[in-house]
Order: sequence, then structure tokens, then C-alpha cells
Amino acid sequence: MPKIFNELVWKGYINGNGAVRTGASFNALLGRADDVSYQVNLENIEAATNVTVTHFVSNDGGKYFVSHSTPINAAGVSGSDDQKVGSTSGVNGDQAYAEVSLAGTSPKAFVELWACGRTN
Repeated sequence: MPKIFNELVWKGYINGNGAVRTGASFNALLGRADDVSYQVNLENIEAATNVTVTHFVSNDGGKYFVSHSTPINAAGVSGSDDQKVGSTSGVNGDQAYAEVSLAGTSPKAFVELWACGRTN
């Protein structure tokens, strides 16, 4: 595993309230990092929207729980394009994934979720 990584871990259109999660192919990469920062890029925002990124970890790859913090918590986005950045530390799991969600009245946006991490 690399000491430092910067990966596009989810890309797509979100239409409505609800969460999408990163693919299983990123679980080991996100889980073994000591620190992970997330950047959410949003385009074509169609309504007043809040974005949340939640980081989940697991020691056995079966039971996941929310890590120490929610890197991006109900951050308001505006305009047609926007971005938010947040980080978590002390991940300490063998496997991990992130969920990105939009909230609001009929939120819609094209979303990219980037993860940048490092191991000590």
C-alpha cells in the first residue's frame, strides 16, 4: 500500500435525499490510512442543498461503524458549482468506506468524492 494516496472514490449524479457509498475496491485503501481527507466537488446543483460525508470503519470487514468524526457534516452548498473539504484522523481499521449524501428540498447534483490519505 502506498504511503500517500489521492483517489477519486465516487463519481456520479445524486438525485434526491439519500446516501451513496464508495465501492468495495477502496475499502482496504481507506481503512489502512491513518488520516484521510475528503474533498467533494459538486456541479449542476439544482436546489438548496447540504452535503455530508460520513466515514465508516471495520476491523473485520463485516461490521462497520462511524469513525471518530463526520468529515463533512451538512455543509451548505450554493451556486451551480461548489466544493467542500473535511478530514478525519485516527481511522484505525482494516477496512473502511465513505458515504456521501445530499439533503434538502429535491437536491440534485453531479458529485465527485476525492480521498487523500497517508499512513504513518
